[in-house]
Formats: sequence, structure tokens, C-alpha cells
Amino acid sequence: MFTGLVVCRGWVTAVGRSRLIVRPEKRFASLKIGESISVDGVCLTVESVLSGGITFRLLAETRRVTTLGRLRAGESVNLERALRWGERLGGHWVLGHVDGRGRLAARTKRRAGGQTLTIEVPRALAPFCVPKGAIALDGVSLTLGAEPPSPCLPAGRGSSREPARVQVHLVAHTARVTTLGAKPVGAPLNIEVDAVAKLLFRQVV
Repeated sequence: MFTGLVVCRGWVTAVGRSRLIVRPEKRFASLKIGESISVDGVCLTVESVLSGGITFRLLAETRRVTTLGRLRAGESVNLERALRWGERLGGHWVLGHVDGRGRLAARTKRRAGGQTLTIEVPRALAPFCVPKGAIALDGVSLTLGAEPPSPCLPAGRGSSREPARVQVHLVAHTARVTTLGAKPVGAPLNIEVDAVAKLLFRQVV
């Protein structure tokens, strides 16, 4: 369980079909084998801790559903350690179970270092993209804009292949300490919609 508040970035030092090694930009104290860490929003288990970084095992499903299979050595990722009981929940409940891949469609710079990002999300996830609701992009907890640029239609309406578009706003701090601030337009993103919204949707549909 995570909150979507990125602790630091890390750099990929090695990646293969079933292994990923990431070097955090700051040391994780008392890190143990078997712990869970969110890597770009994907919950991964620490397999080993080496001087060159933290080693994770990538399953075939993880490579298929998320962006981790496309990573290359030298690229940066967002890192967050699992939430501990009694800590502040500053973002929202993030499970680290990615629902699908999206795409950064546009970026608009705002005053004081802020940014507005337009994100293409799979149509199947559109019902969970509620204005002012929560969404995690590459593991970063964000609030959906009040007025999405394109309507998030319920499943079954509109083209199932046409992605929906939503907007999120980054404050200067988020743009600076996460990878989202410098992500190039067109880049893929891991998307996890609000877990509570998914549970409620299953109850009423």
C-alpha cells in the first residue's frame, strides 16, 4: 500500500526480461529483502540490495501491462516505499496495481513553475476518471481537473478504441521532484485509477 507521494527518483542501472536494477538518488535506511517498493507506480518486491542499486524481479504480466518493460539503462523512475501504520496519508490509497497505460498528450506551463498535463487514458478506465477525483500517474498521486478536455464516457458509449482525455495539474514541487515535470510529450504512463471508485463501480454496474 502506498500514498502516491514520491520519496525520490531512481536511475535504472540494468534491465532485462525478468530483472530490473534501480539506484535511488538517496539511501533507503533499513531496507530489507521482501519489502515492497513502488517503481513508477508498480508495486515490486525487493529481491536484493547491492552497492549498485536495488534488484527487482519483473514478471511477464508486469512487462505486458506496465511501462517497466520499456525502460532503458540511464532512465529515471519514481520511487516510494510502502506505507507504514501510523504514517500520514498525504496522497490517496495507491495499491501499485497498474490498471493500464496512458500517454502524455500535451503540457502547458503555468505560473510559479506549475504545469497542466493532458493525459490520454484507455476508454475502459474512463468511468473512474471523475473530476476532482484521484488518479496515480507513474506512481504520483494527483487530482483530476474539474473540467476534462474530453468527456469520460461510461464503458459501452463511444468508440472503445478512442482514448479519453483528462487533465491534471502539477505544482512546482511535484514537477521538480518527480519524473512528470520533464516527461516528453508522447511518453507512456502507468495509470492506476482510484481503488474506491473501482469497488463502487462493481457494486452498481
